[in-house]
Amino acid sequence: MVGVALLTLSALAAFDSALDRPRTDSAQSLLHEESPDVFLSKATLQQYLSCIVRRDWDEVKRLTHPKARLSSWSEPNDELKIFEFRGARPVGPGAVLIEVGEDVYHRDSQNMSVGSPAVYVVFKTGGGSWRIRDRRPGVRLRDVSDASLRASYPGWTNHQGFARERAEARQARKQLLAEKRQARLARLARAARRATDEARRSAPDAGSLDVRRTLHR
Repeated sequence: MVGVALLTLSALAAFDSALDRPRTDSAQSLLHEESPDVFLSKATLQQYLSCIVRRDWDEVKRLTHPKARLSSWSEPNDELKIFEFRGARPVGPGAVLIEVGEDVYHRDSQNMSVGSPAVYVVFKTGGGSWRIRDRRPGVRLRDVSDASLRASYPGWTNHQGFARERAEARQARKQLLAEKRQARLARLARAARRATDEARRSAPDAGSLDVRRTLHR
């Protein structure tokens, strides 16, 4: 019966480990989950670029920061056709860099440039909404340092506040992972108790069966 209990526990542990692997993947994805600032800034840029593709200039203007130094997409020569997000990085509370690949049709040459990189600077306004502050064509996300951005837009980034938010986010993720580990250990403990109880209940039955067989002989 002890062997049965051990086999049962082994099977339960293997089963729990198999079930736990997707949870580990989920935890890993959680570690890389976008912050609210990145999510909201990307949503704003998605809307902004979609309006450029549709050439809805009124909506483009609404989503543009009042102090923006953006080259005008309304020029007849260049037309944005397709875009894709390639990466994003927060550089402080209320400031996010987003790299985009752009397919642009050039009317003068009748050529299409495909996947041209550009980095957009997106700021949160005092009212809590996000607006497009700048566009840096031909630049990759790795080419723009946090220090250069803070120097370009003094007063818009708060390094100490950003570091504090990151530390709080790391602590929250650690706590979540610890809670998941505790829940897994509790599941294994309950499974072990069930297996032990089953083994104890089945042991007297097996002994009685052996006695009956001996008497019958």
